[in-house]
Amino acid sequence: MQTEEEKRLGEEKLHALKQRKKNSPYAKQNVRYVNAMWSFLSSTGKYPELVDDNGERRYDLFTVEMFEEFTTSPKLRKKSLNGSEDVMLKRDSYSKYKSALFYLMRQKNMEPSTKLKKGIKNHLDLIGNENAEDAERGLVKATTGSPAWDLLFFKTLCRFLLKRGHAKDIWALAIIVMTFILISRINRTFKIRLEHMKWGEDFFTVYYPRSKTDSQGIGLGSKAPKHIYANVDEPSLNIVFILGLYLMTHDLSSGNLFSHSTTIDSDDYTDGNEEDQENSEDTNSLMEYLRGKVFQLKKNTENYGVFRTDSE
Repeated sequence: MQTEEEKRLGEEKLHALKQRKKNSPYAKQNVRYVNAMWSFLSSTGKYPELVDDNGERRYDLFTVEMFEEFTTSPKLRKKSLNGSEDVMLKRDSYSKYKSALFYLMRQKNMEPSTKLKKGIKNHLDLIGNENAEDAERGLVKATTGSPAWDLLFFKTLCRFLLKRGHAKDIWALAIIVMTFILISRINRTFKIRLEHMKWGEDFFTVYYPRSKTDSQGIGLGSKAPKHIYANVDEPSLNIVFILGLYLMTHDLSSGNLFSHSTTIDSDDYTDGNEEDQENSEDTNSLMEYLRGKVFQLKKNTENYGVFRTDSE
């Protein structure tokens, strides 16, 4: 039997966990998605019942037809690359609104009805079919994904990180240069382990154990090694030199090359910067470090997800 003190501590931990979850970027993103849906539906003037007299949302009155009207709105369509006609976003883009809606409903202890879940799923499947038809006709969005970094910006950033030389700078530099050379996504770079690398005569190789099209890691695409050579003319782009600095300043006891690495506790490497002592985990931690400690941007509290400089 639990004592009263143990029960109290358990309740406090549960409350703290719920608060962290409520304040997480994922939760805030869900709020933004649902805000967009409610704002659109309110602007039509057809659904006054979605907000009660106290200003509270009536999630229990949300219908499949409302979701269909929102997702087929011209505001959520984009110009095609050839400009001939508008195209719908990808199915997954609309699915985020569904996930956000169900998340907030469950936060209110309302489980979405089977009718609502099946109806939205069928609608999303129809969107997926339209995506496939658009692809067959060569209709794609004019812009897809985030734009690539300009090459001059990339080189300038690499030189700056090497010159400043904090341990966390070397961590960021190694990830950026490795990703650039492998022509890879940063998320895949974070999955590289030491056993995925092997030295050759004047190069070393890296292979991915799995890929998006080979989740089991049994195909030739996953096992084919990528060859990496040194760039002796440019130290800030010389991956062999950079990895040497990185391995000297970081503890890789977990076996991962970049994820969960920690800096070696030495003022010679950290320059007394306590930020260098934090664990390095994933793409988010990399971008947060670049925004905050390199570009010195600050989060815009009035527009979540947007960053500003001190001068703005």
